Amino acid sequence: MKLPRISIIITLVLLVSLSACNVISDSTPTVPRGNTSPTAGNTPPTASPTTLAMAATPTSAAAAAIPTTTNNIAVAPTSTAVAFDLPTVTAAPPTAGPLPAASDTPTSAANSTATIGSATPSAGSGSELIFYLGDDSIYTIKPDGSNRQLVTKVSKGANQDVSAMSASADGKHLAYELVDNTTDEAEYYLVNNGKPSRLDGVASLPVWYGHRFLSTGQPGANDEPGEILVFNADSAGGPAGAGLGVMGSNPAWYPDGAKVVYSDKDDNIYSVGANPPPTGKLNPDLIIKLNDKPAGDNEDFFGVMFVAVTPDGKTLVFGGEQLKNVGASGNGQRLWMYDLNKGLGKTLNDVQPFTDFGGRYGGSNNYGFVNQNTIVVASDFHISACAVGSAIDVLGIGNDITATVPLPGQQGDTYAGLYGLSVAPGNPNHSSPTFAYSFDNYTCDNADAGQTITQAPAVYVWSNSQNNKVADGRYPIWVDSSNKP
Repeated sequence: MKLPRISIIITLVLLVSLSACNVISDSTPTVPRGNTSPTAGNTPPTASPTTLAMAATPTSAAAAAIPTTTNNIAVAPTSTAVAFDLPTVTAAPPTAGPLPAASDTPTSAANSTATIGSATPSAGSGSELIFYLGDDSIYTIKPDGSNRQLVTKVSKGANQDVSAMSASADGKHLAYELVDNTTDEAEYYLVNNGKPSRLDGVASLPVWYGHRFLSTGQPGANDEPGEILVFNADSAGGPAGAGLGVMGSNPAWYPDGAKVVYSDKDDNIYSVGANPPPTGKLNPDLIIKLNDKPAGDNEDFFGVMFVAVTPDGKTLVFGGEQLKNVGASGNGQRLWMYDLNKGLGKTLNDVQPFTDFGGRYGGSNNYGFVNQNTIVVASDFHISACAVGSAIDVLGIGNDITATVPLPGQQGDTYAGLYGLSVAPGNPNHSSPTFAYSFDNYTCDNADAGQTITQAPAVYVWSNSQNNKVADGRYPIWVDSSNKP
């Protein structure tokens, strides 16, 4: 079943050697978050840091609604709030070798069940797996299309669908987002030993660093962003975490895991330490003040769709654009970069755009780095009320497109809808940018006729400049169990 397109998003996929998780949605786009009556300020809203234990509530057919409180995380009656120290996490270099050629039809072991993180590292790509959503179940499969195994079946309501997934680089922890298509309300789940458990009180899909993850608390008044939260997924009794005492969106890790970068309610960009203090609160650093205009002045307001830091920690990359340059279709977003060695407290005059094509970029889990110099961009751009153009491009950071990945079947009046792109965690060990992605094909004669699916969503692997189909499904997440947190 094809999910409704929530927004036309150009998804930046900055393919990381240590992370992978990407989801791409497309439909009639919306204006970037926070574009209405902004109030810029040098100091972002802060909150007293929240210490919490995340009780993972077992899934049921009738899950309770996500709490609407801003700073409190709902816990099971037996849970106790636990403060924790966040260790420095360093992933060991993966041992994966070049990918073998993939077949069009995966070899299926339909009745077997995979235990996340149970794959035994072996020579070549033996330790690499791809999670993906097939129908209403989540599977793993090897990058050559063999050895499909069932991870879990997704229990969902009549109007709910999985709309995104993320996982730790070693595959031990998997998360997914379940969205109600009638209300847009989202629920978040962690899968442990094949059993999904509800994450109560969070409002965004986990963003992983080792076995820690970032999320955000429930939005406040006027849809102001919630508190940024950090969790340890390995804590006894379920994921335990704490609030960082800052309110924001689009949280992402610095490459050493010591800091977090994020955007505030006015779409200015900050960093803050990733280790909640036992007492007091952290002081965030303003990196770039993008919005100086008074509330109500949308002409020059800058909307941020995501923020990220390159693997060497030297460059900030983000997607966004001044609203005066964004058309009604949503096209006009660009990628921007900033040299972090230039210091703090900078403005829009200090950042540099390095793409000039239209479209949109978004999602804290929709990007990854190939290395500190190269990214891959998956883009959806508006064509008509019915049709969306899609492309996957390889770019140097600060440079033009160096290669374009052909999407099978996309030609003439046939278009592609993207459903995620994920880099191989051992990408430096591959001979060229290597990643998995998913898309469908459809035709669109006119707005009245709507879309006609000509190929159901399928997962492909791009390796050695070739496309190989490995499975039917969406939202691939490439992991390598040889990565050690």
